[in-house]
Amino acid sequence: MTFEASDFRNTVHRFNPENRRANQALVDLLQKIAERKQATPGQIALAWLLARKPWIVPIPGTTKLRRLEENLGAAAVELTADDLSDIESAASKITVHGARLALHAHRESYHYRPPSTSIPVLVVRHFCSPIYTRPDLRPPF
Repeated sequence: MTFEASDFRNTVHRFNPENRRANQALVDLLQKIAERKQATPGQIALAWLLARKPWIVPIPGTTKLRRLEENLGAAAVELTADDLSDIESAASKITVHGARLALHAHRESYHYRPPSTSIPVLVVRHFCSPIYTRPDLRPPF
């Protein structure tokens, strides 16, 4: 798989060919569950985040209407306890290779503490990626 020259994933270390090969086992698992649920792997990943805790809000980024519609469809995907267990089990055995964001995106990151809580929130400007409040709740991808 290759990306168009303008695709931002070309700047993300996680998406270089070597890291994509190393991370394929997790992608394959999400694809298997997606086929069973008649969903896309992206919808399964978002549904997994939604199922984790009610206060986790994934914020996927896209510039394409079809991807926005796909992402919204994740709210209708119901993952069973077995599905969640399969994802957790597989993720615990896989070392995800490559940094999540390009180096310049990390420089754009900062922490914000909402006034009504003592929980710091990682905010990443210019990229719409999930916001995690605790490192132990980060997704396996």
